Amino acid sequence: MTRRDVVRAALLSASLLLAGCASVQPWERDRLAKRIMEFELDERERALQRVVDKSQYEGMLGGGTTEGSGCGCN
Repeated sequence: MTRRDVVRAALLSASLLLAGCASVQPWERDRLAKRIMEFELDERERALQRVVDKSQYEGMLGGGTTEGSGCGCN
């Protein structure tokens, strides 16, 4: 690898890293602070997600006693 390739790789990496940086205006912060923008679920949402996952799994397998259609409905 030549020095020129190393410089190109460094510039490409720097440009990709800096492309994710953005300044947020004060009036835009209220939209970004909403709960829907959070990466992690709270305990209630996590419990609901477990119920949905279980119902989809049972719908796929038939719930153990009946034939399922895979729709995930209870």
